[in-house]
Amino acid sequence: MVRMYETGKLPISEAEINEVQEYFDVTLPSDYREFMLNYNGGVLEGASSFKCNDGFSSCVGWFYNFDKESKSDIRDANELREGRLPKYFVSIATDGGGDEICIDCRPGNGYGKIYYWDHNFEADQEQEMTPEEADNCHLIADSFSQFLDCLFERTMPSEEEIAAETVDASTPEMKARMEALMKRKGLL
Repeated sequence: MVRMYETGKLPISEAEINEVQEYFDVTLPSDYREFMLNYNGGVLEGASSFKCNDGFSSCVGWFYNFDKESKSDIRDANELREGRLPKYFVSIATDGGGDEICIDCRPGNGYGKIYYWDHNFEADQEQEMTPEEADNCHLIADSFSQFLDCLFERTMPSEEEIAAETVDASTPEMKARMEALMKRKGLL
């Protein structure tokens, strides 16, 4: 069960949701719309950590709301990242450290999937890379409801767990990611 605090103004109406959809020129998935009708964003109480399908992990700092007068308005948050997110991705939450939790609103197979967008590996405009070509979006869940269901409360890890989660820079995958980042930054 989701418990929230510091939510946006309530209640919000279907008209306000439609206004946000028109702003982004998308149709938001019904489970996310229902969440916004109930909470209008805010901070999760308790479980807020998640793991992506490829092993990356983070936590939800707060969900953006649909209140133009708020500092956490979804339109303002996405405007700051305009041209940096893949087309039809709408950032619905932040981890508080510059990375975003996004919902894919493209019609088709990807519709409604939730992704973690890592700003450290975003598209490099100097190399004429598009956000769709960057290797910085990590699938978390196939739907918003599934995303909420996969959240867990992080506890302090043991020394063994820390050692097990330490990234091994010698793996071919990590070497390739680091090399690509260094090339984009002009270090190679």
